[in-house]
Amino acid sequence: MTLKTIRPVLLLTIIFSAHHCSAQTQQEMNEQAVGMYNTSDQELNRVYRSVLREYKEDTTFLRRFREAQRIWLQFRDAKCWPDFPNGNLATMAVSTLFAGISTLRNSRMSVWQN
Repeated sequence: MTLKTIRPVLLLTIIFSAHHCSAQTQQEMNEQAVGMYNTSDQELNRVYRSVLREYKEDTTFLRRFREAQRIWLQFRDAKCWPDFPNGNLATMAVSTLFAGISTLRNSRMSVWQN
């Protein structure tokens, strides 16, 4: 294994451990990772909609905010997928990274909420 390969695996181990995963099989780990991602994605969408409502009168901010979010989603996809091409770990790995990155984005966007 190279450092390039070890780094994402180590990150996944830390993130997955922090969420107290009890899965024993790859299928169960995949399902838990997808669940973690779905939860963080729902929160991301909730915060995003909240910010849109909060700043509905500020068209300049909204235009920039939407553009920033669109670019962030492109970044997220570009960052996660290349580290884990198709394989046994891909679903779990990408879902776990998406969940972690989405959680960070949520904390960034929440500064614009009341």
